[in-house]
Amino acid sequence: MMKKRLPVVLSLCLAGMGWLATPGAIRAGQVQSDQGSKAASKSSTSSQAAAAAPQAFTEQEVLKLVKKNKKHLDRITPELSQRGVDFNVTPQIEAKLRKVGADSATMAVIQQGTPAARAARAAQGKKAAGPVISPAEAQAYNATRNELDPDKGIQLCETFAKTFPKSIFLSYVYAFEAHDYAMKNDVANAAVYAEKAAKTNSRDMMALIMAAEYLPEPAALQGSDLMKNQKLDEAEGDAKKALSLIPMIPKAPTESDADFKTRKADYASQMHAALGLIHLQRADMSLAGPDKTELAKAEQEYKTAISLENPPNPADYFRLGEVYKTAGNVPAAIDAFNNAAKLVPPNSQIATLVGQEIRQLKAQKNSAAKP
Repeated sequence: MMKKRLPVVLSLCLAGMGWLATPGAIRAGQVQSDQGSKAASKSSTSSQAAAAAPQAFTEQEVLKLVKKNKKHLDRITPELSQRGVDFNVTPQIEAKLRKVGADSATMAVIQQGTPAARAARAAQGKKAAGPVISPAEAQAYNATRNELDPDKGIQLCETFAKTFPKSIFLSYVYAFEAHDYAMKNDVANAAVYAEKAAKTNSRDMMALIMAAEYLPEPAALQGSDLMKNQKLDEAEGDAKKALSLIPMIPKAPTESDADFKTRKADYASQMHAALGLIHLQRADMSLAGPDKTELAKAEQEYKTAISLENPPNPADYFRLGEVYKTAGNVPAAIDAFNNAAKLVPPNSQIATLVGQEIRQLKAQKNSAAKP
């Protein structure tokens, strides 16, 4: 998905590989037959309707259509959703479509209209044709995707959700809104909309990553211990789901093998860091003092996150320092905080926090050394 506002999870939606839900209702309105002469009338009417119905796009037609409109894909979405396609999307076909300019939202629409998707809906007693996307819906989605101002983006997303509550784009829109709130440093609301996105489509990679990252953040983890544990369990499930999907991420047409490998490693690092925070939060919630088992799990997750990125995320070293500090391992904590400091500008916020932590730990160490 071409999404300027969401670089962390750019082009991650896997809808094009067939992992979107296929909502709809059984097609109604079939001509009812009476006795005798009405049977012939029904046959004639059905034949005329079939002849008049627009035929599904062929693979070559879709390739040409996407290539011609790659800068304005929202213009072709309504017709794609109405007519469908006469082919199933294989990894090879998806690669060709993405090469000519198809983004993940367009791939989602194409996937909804494949013979396999239509057959699956029909087998479930649902509408074979799938949801029809109107020009207004396509334009509204495009507006939410491209808006760079967080406040305007939030308003556009809210309007879209109210106007098109059954849209196949809804999980994306909720994820955009989560990102907008994060841009405003409103982590609590970012978590709310990331959670909505993940629940709307549990196969949306973008949504899973955001939910796993935001839900365990201290600013978002509010309420009773029961509520906190529920959020942490949900975040853990999202992180593990995302990790299971990462190996199946499609390679971008212009992406080198090395860049593709690095991108997948970066996403895995993010999810291991999210798991680290989940275990750290659980360790702090123990009534009997820090839970050593949870701390050990947090340590391992942060070490894995750090090993997967080059250079590592300084926030992961900082949180690893918190793990060691909570466990009472002062030397290891100081080392982790120092590693974080090496990766950030001296006047940054994290450098300030690191300095405070190190001073406190050194004072604690010196105090313990005195007879």
